[in-house]
Amino acid sequence: MFSRITSFFILPSQLIGTRFKKLLPEYLREDPNTKREALQNRFNGEEFFIETKDRAKLNGMLFKNESSQNPKEKKIWINFGGNGFAYEFFDHKQIERIKSLGFDVLTFNYRLVVKSKGKLSQKGLIEDGRAIIEYANKLGYKNIYIHAHSLGGSVATKAVASLKDEKNEAYDKIKLIVDRTFSSIKAVLKTYNFPYIIKWIVIKIVNFTNWNIKVRKDWEKIDINKCLFHAPKDEMIKKQGALYRKVKDTTEKRQLVELNYRHFNNLTTYDMQQAISIVG
Repeated sequence: MFSRITSFFILPSQLIGTRFKKLLPEYLREDPNTKREALQNRFNGEEFFIETKDRAKLNGMLFKNESSQNPKEKKIWINFGGNGFAYEFFDHKQIERIKSLGFDVLTFNYRLVVKSKGKLSQKGLIEDGRAIIEYANKLGYKNIYIHAHSLGGSVATKAVASLKDEKNEAYDKIKLIVDRTFSSIKAVLKTYNFPYIIKWIVIKIVNFTNWNIKVRKDWEKIDINKCLFHAPKDEMIKKQGALYRKVKDTTEKRQLVELNYRHFNNLTTYDMQQAISIVG
């Protein structure tokens, strides 16, 4: 029960489209079905469902680039969203920016978000990440670019690290772009301005329910091309809680990119081009 309750704080997007949607920011209270239809119509999106190894069912959408790609260089941009993200609310302008760089775009919802189903846990989220990467690989993409923001950054990092451990064939095709993520949930909680006793209790619950999501060791073991965006002005994941703080001394300087804006700003075309030049 404690784990389930904690999961709503880790992944509040599971409230989208439910009777509890009033607890979410106003822009996430719109009907996700209407948003999905608009997205699909504008970009001729291909909706899909895939099953994970633990039998969760993930829903997502693929937007193909109209310009032809050389099959040998076929590339896809997978979006791992943050904890308040559902692909139905994906910024249309951002999709256009990504496609303008020559990518097909794949986006999805974690288990229990809108049409995705399954039992939610830290391990489950990692399975979601693995499944979506393996799905892109099965579609025949030779270059799998992963842009992973906030919670998505930690999920993608742990998923990619697990693929490396298993010597999965998809691993060597991955270009990992992690964007404004944390080193652990505990590290983020420590930066919040709560009374000490409340903070202590919350951290104990996070540890007990296995929701701490520690990322540093996973990031450091990944030896494919990777890039880490960090933002000193980030109001959500502050300096002391950021993954950047933990890995800046063990990561090549060229792989670390500073952003001059806050947590929820989309990457610009220039930012994405910079990341692409780093990861190849």
